[in-house]
Amino acid sequence: MKKNIRIASAAAAALLAVAPVAANVVNVANAATATDGTTVNPSTQPEVTPSGSVITTPAKTVNAGSFTEAPVVGASDISLTNGFSISRIASVGNYYDSLEHAEQGVAGSTEGRMNPYTSKLQAGHTYYQVLSLDVVAPKVGSNYSFDLNVAGQTVSAATVQNVSGKSSDSGLLTNIKAIVKVTAIDPNDTTKPYFTFQGSVYRNGDTIDWPASSTNSVDAIANALRFGKYDAKQGDSTLRFHLSGADNAGKNINWNDLKSMVKSSLAAQNISVDANGKFTVPANGFYVDLTQASPLNPDNKATVRVAFKGFVDASKSPVIHLTHDGIAEDAVANGVAGSDNGWQKDVTVTVKYGSKFDPMAPNGNKIWAEYSRTNKNTLSRYSLVATNNPVDTTVPGVYNVTVSAVNTDGYKTTWTYKVKVKGQSTDTRKEVKYVAGYGVNIWSMQAAGQRAFTGDRAADGSLWYTFDTKTVDGIEFTRISKNKDGKNDNTWIPSEYINGSEQAKSETTTDTKTDENAETYLRGSLVVTYNGGGKVRLLNSEGQWQDQYVEKGKTFKVWGKKMINGKLMYRIGTQSQWIPAMYVQYNG
Repeated sequence: MKKNIRIASAAAAALLAVAPVAANVVNVANAATATDGTTVNPSTQPEVTPSGSVITTPAKTVNAGSFTEAPVVGASDISLTNGFSISRIASVGNYYDSLEHAEQGVAGSTEGRMNPYTSKLQAGHTYYQVLSLDVVAPKVGSNYSFDLNVAGQTVSAATVQNVSGKSSDSGLLTNIKAIVKVTAIDPNDTTKPYFTFQGSVYRNGDTIDWPASSTNSVDAIANALRFGKYDAKQGDSTLRFHLSGADNAGKNINWNDLKSMVKSSLAAQNISVDANGKFTVPANGFYVDLTQASPLNPDNKATVRVAFKGFVDASKSPVIHLTHDGIAEDAVANGVAGSDNGWQKDVTVTVKYGSKFDPMAPNGNKIWAEYSRTNKNTLSRYSLVATNNPVDTTVPGVYNVTVSAVNTDGYKTTWTYKVKVKGQSTDTRKEVKYVAGYGVNIWSMQAAGQRAFTGDRAADGSLWYTFDTKTVDGIEFTRISKNKDGKNDNTWIPSEYINGSEQAKSETTTDTKTDENAETYLRGSLVVTYNGGGKVRLLNSEGQWQDQYVEKGKTFKVWGKKMINGKLMYRIGTQSQWIPAMYVQYNG
């Protein structure tokens, strides 16, 4: 890098005598600073001039390939401080391959300069064009110097030559140099960028819901978005950017870009950030807008909004308990499960057909609450209520009952437990035993030993009349019906999911432990029915995402099923090859 040379009086004419190329003569507001501390329009008296004159040029894009010597900006694209104007623009030396070479090019160097006859601009690459400007100065016969702002990057007058000079008798500063940042793009690029997070695809305009956390710094949020971990309980949930459907691996977002997007998003919501990058997390949450673009064409981009929930410390919320058989059990809920640091315990209560049901004392098992984790005082019965109780003991099935407790500080805890209403004791129907909250595919039998999915499912815990059996594809199926006389109904499910008659089961139970997380071995197949872009990512048996993907439309043999991270999964290979049930059709 060559040192700055200040140009004044007679020396200016010699150093500024570079003949401009492809000049565009225009006028626009501009500015400069006299080194004697004053500034004047040629037609007015002297006046005080602000210090720190800057020539600012924007980032521009051009099509990749061949290029010309014409300037890529007009006078209206360039701004100068302190109210000057431009009378002429011309390019000097075409494009340079780096800002450093362009700075040297201001002084006349040809190192790194692109030749329009032998070189072509490469899509996705950044170049720099050197310009020659004639500037109308505010005062005749005065010395001026400019700093350059190249698309937000400052180039000090102290580091480059030919950004200073002496105005002529007509108030003109000639051959003042400027630099423009230029990115070459491919106008034919049609990629459709997208993001992935926790195995799901998010396209332009989508919103990603992020769990609540007390983390409250720009660096922590940027780190979370780069590596997908907002706090320890989140586990591996990498957020990645993909250029197109063919870009399966994707990439992490640039660290500095992330911090910039976090800061600008917080500013847009009027959330103040202190000198250490910390801020107060609003109770209603906040968001961060992320934008990434194809390097071949910045117009092909995807913007998603990451919505962070507000944070409320669940330790200040009530603790709900269940007394079972007269003995106080462990706490069953604190705060709001799935957000903050709240949690709840899964409990299923089984009641007799036609029996009375009290949501606050299911089967005589009293529900009560403490004020908070640290305050063990018992809340009054008016502070603990059932907010949802759809149970009808004359209709067998599984119901969700929700109980809420609120203390006088306004902190709330909610707990949802299941109520299973059994059939009448004389009922000879049999129960479907599958996975809580899910159902078994119901099939119709076709000619030539074929079967077809009816589109319906028999829910776990539902009761059916059963009839004859038959074996298809090596699997035994049982005919089922909701009607006692349904012996001819063409509705079948695998026999292994029929759990026996209701009459043979106990009348009333309360089960606070389940084995839903244990693997159930299956004999069947599935088809990947995912409708999004790209492929479906697999998990291991511990719920961690793997670098393995399967294509939609593919068929796989199924070896087992179980609940992982609260969602039903099927094993299509090893213990490192589980696929979410929501993306497949299981065929039994």
